[in-house]
Amino acid sequence: MNSPYFRLAGFALSIKKELSLKILLLLMIVAFSILQAFMLAYGTAGVFSGAAPSTIFFYYAIATVCILIRAVLTGKQEVYTKKIAGRAKAVLRSQLVNKLIDLGPKYQSLKRSGRLQSLVTDGVEYAEPYLVNYLPQAVVVVISSLCIGGYIFSFDWKVGVILMIAVVIAVVTPLLLMPFIKKAALEYWQGYAVLNAQYIDAMQGMNTLKALNAVDRKGHELYLSAECFRKRQLHWTFFSLISSATIFLMLAVGKYLTVGVATFDMAAGILNRPELLVILFLVIECMRPISDLDQAWHASYMGLSVAHEIFEILDEPVTIVDAPQAQTGGMDEGFPRIAFKNVSFRYPARTEYALKNVSFTIEPGQSVAIVGKSGGGKSTITNLLLRFYDVEEGSITINGTDLRDYSLEYLRSKIAIVFQDTYLFYGTVAENIGMAAEHAREEEIIDAAKMANAHPFIIRMKNGYQTLVGERGATLSGGEKQRIAIARAILKNAPVLILDEATSSVDAANEHMIQSTIGKLAQRYTSLIVAHRLSTIRNVERIFVFDQGVLKEYGSHDELIAKNGAYKQLLEAQAIMEEE
Repeated sequence: MNSPYFRLAGFALSIKKELSLKILLLLMIVAFSILQAFMLAYGTAGVFSGAAPSTIFFYYAIATVCILIRAVLTGKQEVYTKKIAGRAKAVLRSQLVNKLIDLGPKYQSLKRSGRLQSLVTDGVEYAEPYLVNYLPQAVVVVISSLCIGGYIFSFDWKVGVILMIAVVIAVVTPLLLMPFIKKAALEYWQGYAVLNAQYIDAMQGMNTLKALNAVDRKGHELYLSAECFRKRQLHWTFFSLISSATIFLMLAVGKYLTVGVATFDMAAGILNRPELLVILFLVIECMRPISDLDQAWHASYMGLSVAHEIFEILDEPVTIVDAPQAQTGGMDEGFPRIAFKNVSFRYPARTEYALKNVSFTIEPGQSVAIVGKSGGGKSTITNLLLRFYDVEEGSITINGTDLRDYSLEYLRSKIAIVFQDTYLFYGTVAENIGMAAEHAREEEIIDAAKMANAHPFIIRMKNGYQTLVGERGATLSGGEKQRIAIARAILKNAPVLILDEATSSVDAANEHMIQSTIGKLAQRYTSLIVAHRLSTIRNVERIFVFDQGVLKEYGSHDELIAKNGAYKQLLEAQAIMEEE
């Protein structure tokens, strides 16, 4: 029962009420189809037997009413199916997205974002037909086939047996071919996911590709992936057509055999004319749901092929979780005190330590800086403070309480951060700043922008705070994006402020403006500045110097210069680079 197919079917329990109503509608359509078959059979028999015109008219009138009712029910069923599909996809996507959020950067750093995007969008779309079409139709086929087959068996057992054998073969054939279809469909999906991820990479890195004159090389790589995908698509289509042809053949053979045997039985006196006509029309109605099931089955192939990836994510254990009685208090008054004690940490799939036996303290309201060479462990401290990862050894405490004892929501609500790579979402300037506080008023957003020195350039925009910034803030300069990010951090009004290399990718003018803003803000927080440009942190109270994950030395700017150690070497090296 751990099969992804059974589990995907089990997921249908989350929408069982909706699916039950759809099954009821489908059974009503089948019921009116059967009634229509009886009316057409008796009416046609009446024509041959010379029945009264009024009787013949009555049968055909009822058949016509059945056709109209079926049309109405079919329309309602199709509309309702769309609603069910929307709900099913929303529930499944919600589970996937929430799980990915819970797994966090630790999991996503090892995956291609394009592939995850394909799974959450297209993968869920592919799963829909299996959930909302195939499963309900399978129930309808079982019920309708048993009812029709049982009725025919009651007055001609040979025809009933032939019909049921044909039905069973038609239904079971796709399942027998499933190992081949599954392999082809899985290859199709994997090819599609890889191609989609490569296209996203190419689009996001278009400027880099052009600058490197690598557009042709990347284009050739995409062509090879597209060609591989095309071949896999043809391979999958081949097995799909074999399955369809086999089912069509079984239905045709079953239909002709039942009608042929029934005709011989009528000639032998076993059946009368009305019974023969009833069998003729009922066989047609018995085959109709099976044809619909076949269509639903083929539409479900891709859903079954991605099911294992969907459940692979849903089954992935979440390692960053709340403690059983996680605290939701302890940082509500004053400035927090942050302490690292003998902290060691390695990133997943890495053998070397990003931090090794690190201990330091940030006093309440203190402004400190973390400096060092690239790869020295600076940004790792930020990741650990936000609990994107947990320490391997040692502990990190805020106000004496281990980070792991705070609830994640509470902990992160008390930390505002400006990342080096500022991420702005597609939307307006106001929406991007306001993400820090769900119910922020317009004047609060403007006040935060003023404090971040962002207000002047925002009001110069055509639509001011309602200006669309584009995906990832594509319409803004690096300095403008950073100032919006700082405004967002200010609006959050958290007692801890982290600035992760906030000025490393801006020009001198913007650096001076941002540095001035940071200097004013530092007095309002317990602040930690991860710095690449050492000129930006000379006035902080304490500087921690890291090298290869080890805390080499700490002190004020003047104290570290006097030590003539790692900090002074970094400062001199940076001065030489700037002169060059």
